[in-house]
Amino acid sequence: MNNQWKYVENLNAGKIKKLEDFLGFELPSDYKEKLPYINRGKPEKYIFKTGNKECVLDYMIDIDEIPKFMKNLPEGLIPFATDPFGNFICFKYEKDKFQEIVFYDHETDKYFSVTKSFSDFLESLY
Repeated sequence: MNNQWKYVENLNAGKIKKLEDFLGFELPSDYKEKLPYINRGKPEKYIFKTGNKECVLDYMIDIDEIPKFMKNLPEGLIPFATDPFGNFICFKYEKDKFQEIVFYDHETDKYFSVTKSFSDFLESLY
């Protein structure tokens, strides 16, 4: 992970388990491994692409806040970050299995493929 993160907050490992219990399935292992180093953080490299469109990662969502944001998203989307415009970067799950990282546009209520893993997502930031 060749990116600097500002405003990172400490993370109690029990919070990950609490969210997984709420969801009923496990979060991607690469997310769980990196979360203590980026929790609620803002990256120095923050641009990523979905297709030919450039998007912005503003902040990682506090793990305690994820269930609250899920209420306004299509089923199967688990938000982990926001952009400055009210959109979300999410894990997409189908039948409790992780599928990919997607960008959810709240104005169109549509989502777009970004990468196949959380690690690939972090590496794609520029």
